[in-house]
Amino acid sequence: MANPFSKLKDYYKSGTRENLYVSDGAVPFRYGIGYGLIHVMAMFLSNIAPALIVLTIIDCPAAIIDNAIRSSIFFAGIGTAIQLFPIWRIGSKLPVFIGTSFTFIGLFSSIIVEYGIGTLFIAIIVGGVLLLIHGLVGGRIHRIIKPIVSALVVLGLGLSLIQVSINDLLSVNVGANVLHGQYQIQNAWPYLIVGFSTLAIAVLWQAFIPDPWKGMSLIVSLVLGYIIALCFPGMIDFSKISFSSVTDFINVPRPIFVLQSFSMADFKIGPIISVAIIYYISSTEIIGAVSATANTAFSRDPTNREISGAISGIGFVSALAGAFGAMPFVVYSQGAGIIGQNKVINRFALLTGAIFLIVASFLPPISAIISTVPSAVIGGALLYVFASIALSGIKMIVDAGLNKKNIFIAAIALGLGFGITLVPSIKSIMTDNEFAIALIQIITNPVATMFLISLPLSYLIPESYNK
Repeated sequence: MANPFSKLKDYYKSGTRENLYVSDGAVPFRYGIGYGLIHVMAMFLSNIAPALIVLTIIDCPAAIIDNAIRSSIFFAGIGTAIQLFPIWRIGSKLPVFIGTSFTFIGLFSSIIVEYGIGTLFIAIIVGGVLLLIHGLVGGRIHRIIKPIVSALVVLGLGLSLIQVSINDLLSVNVGANVLHGQYQIQNAWPYLIVGFSTLAIAVLWQAFIPDPWKGMSLIVSLVLGYIIALCFPGMIDFSKISFSSVTDFINVPRPIFVLQSFSMADFKIGPIISVAIIYYISSTEIIGAVSATANTAFSRDPTNREISGAISGIGFVSALAGAFGAMPFVVYSQGAGIIGQNKVINRFALLTGAIFLIVASFLPPISAIISTVPSAVIGGALLYVFASIALSGIKMIVDAGLNKKNIFIAAIALGLGFGITLVPSIKSIMTDNEFAIALIQIITNPVATMFLISLPLSYLIPESYNK
């Protein structure tokens, strides 16, 4: 049996630089590594931010946070490799990078406070498996989602993420009181200064730095925000960084059940249904990123096989990542922008970035340093990103058409989707009925509610309504 690693070694030893601009030609490693790392730099901090945001909402053990960060890095590498070089029908065979998704943050923040870590990761695993099945047998079902529905989903995601970012920016301590709408700003002026300084850096970078460097605003604002935080004694907890044993220097991501005990009580149908809905909604985001990549790299729309492969690949890796304490994944659309700038589409060149991610996941000092980033820095850096998502949703609504039917659907979906969330006490309704609990969990997630309202309305309201 031929050694696949030997074949890979041959591809990196032979070949020419010109092959960087074709999908499958052999490329010398010294040429490929730089272009792979460009993609890594563009997605690295975005990839680990969701785990930091969700797991720091509660008093989560440091070992789980550290493992989640390294698992996020590891499975981003594994998932990217599968997308580049599919296994059976899992993977798109397109020049894409994957990373953890911001789409789930709002829902996960609610689940982890209300139900705990066990319920959260069970829902992530089950939802990933369902998305895998959707990609394998029902990839074409995305065609039933009309443009106005996709637009409202994106708008809902952006608006819900803004609240998460503001909580971090202001260092709001949510805790268990989130169920009753009771919040407390714990850390006063130093954290406000750091948060708004980080936001200002991100805005100024976006406003005045030209392409292709404009896309580096997130990593620049996080690094400079971290430096500003160092000026305030005690803001950064360096006790999280330990080098007392060999495993503090090199270690492997571990399954979450090794670090956290699980029981049947953690299996809650409400969170699972809610997460499954968001997984399905996120498939539209995957389709969008894959479409952008195919058009940028090959000047064509993606095939059904490429779309279904991308979706199944994300589902497969997300289920595995959930079993290791990481968040679900998505295809990163900024990769299309990078390809548009440098025109490099060679899969072996981009694979060097995936290999770098896998190796980096074995190095605990990386995750230890990242885990010390204050929440104010994360919130300040990401506020612009999340607000941009909401504005993208508004643009998509305009592109879908501001006719009477679409305006009516948007009004009902937005009114109910976010109106219910303005009454946080609805989550405190006491009931022993599992179905009622599941229903409350779904309707209090604005994105899920907007999707469930807008999808049937897009078919039930006749086109004659526009006359």
